[in-house]
Amino acid sequence: MSVQPSTGRVEYAEYSDLAKVAALSSAWDRLLAASACNRAFGSAEWYVASCRAGADLDPWVVTAIRDGEIAAILPLAIDLKDKVARFPDWICDYNDAIARDEDSALVADLLDNATSGHACKRIVLSRLRPDSNCVRALSFLAGRRHLGCDFREIDWHYRIRLPSSFDDYLASRSKAFRTNVKQALRRMEGGDLTVRELLPSDFDPAALPEVFTSMACARQGEKSFFMCAEARDFVEEALPAVFRKQGLIVFGLLQGARTVGLYIHMVGGKGLGAWNGGFLPEVGRWSPGTLLLAHGIKRAIDMRLPEYDFLEGKEPYKKHWADERYGICEVELASKA
Repeated sequence: MSVQPSTGRVEYAEYSDLAKVAALSSAWDRLLAASACNRAFGSAEWYVASCRAGADLDPWVVTAIRDGEIAAILPLAIDLKDKVARFPDWICDYNDAIARDEDSALVADLLDNATSGHACKRIVLSRLRPDSNCVRALSFLAGRRHLGCDFREIDWHYRIRLPSSFDDYLASRSKAFRTNVKQALRRMEGGDLTVRELLPSDFDPAALPEVFTSMACARQGEKSFFMCAEARDFVEEALPAVFRKQGLIVFGLLQGARTVGLYIHMVGGKGLGAWNGGFLPEVGRWSPGTLLLAHGIKRAIDMRLPEYDFLEGKEPYKKHWADERYGICEVELASKA
């Protein structure tokens, strides 16, 4: 760790050892809970697992410390192939600096400090939401002539702007869509099916990776990303810890007492993100995907969140559920010194 004093009461610290990064977990958790960042993708556990999974990456976490407390975290890694600092975003749909909404100026200073330091002269911040801390910090970087900044939109995701009730949501969709969803929900009883939120208090977090990967692979077969050993290792490390800390909301599809489907949602300050899941082929006729998504949307509405996010991917079903799409951005910073 190296600490560089800044003006005022802010100093910057850099961490390149994963054990020391993991030791920041409590402070990281507190800041993450106070931010609008995604509780799973933005967690220390996801970062550490991503660094271990990514080849040729050197961890590089830069923090801003104000009045003795960590007030902003930039969780990067340096790519050894080109010496560019990036988010180590393994199985991660979007990234950000961890900070409170009101600290955009501090995030700007943190980005400036990181880019101007000795470790790296170029930073590429990819998979950013347009309302992310990193994007909102750009206005505070304008006019800093020693710093080159390039902003671009690289992708888009589907989402639902949530109303106050699930009935209101259905009313906004087509008649055919409403009919399909309502019929799927009514048919559950005929298949002895129930959808239940799985909680860390009654579902062993250590069992989650195996149940999740088995369902994902049952649904997609050889095409599933989770057939590979690296992906299995990643979820085995990251999912239990994040689940325990309630960064995930997991719905199980049960036939009697047996789990026949599962879907994982990522908790964000501004929405619930539909991440991944699967189900056994034998229950396919009961539209398990529809059941699990419907319960996820209901849960987001109950949480009074403003959006339900379908995250990365252009699968056709997302267009039918969503009512808008939003851009995903990339920012490149380079020192001119």
